[in-house]
Amino acid sequence: MKRVIKPEGKFNIALEEVPIPEPGPGEVRIKAACSLISRGSELGARYTREYAVSPDIMGYSMAGTVDALGEGVPHLDVGDRV
Repeated sequence: MKRVIKPEGKFNIALEEVPIPEPGPGEVRIKAACSLISRGSELGARYTREYAVSPDIMGYSMAGTVDALGEGVPHLDVGDRV
């Protein structure tokens, strides 16, 4: 899967390919239909100090479908739209 990260240095934003994780106990995996980077994240990526914690994973607002559940997740099923 691809994710957007903020590596070290000002004005750096990159795509990174990573394995699709399996959800652990109490966790949910969602297949994203839409994800966005908020204005605050964008400004942080542009103007944070050069050696901020790296890499910062960007994008926290999204909509999608539950495609895997870890053990002990109540009230959600695979296929639920979230």
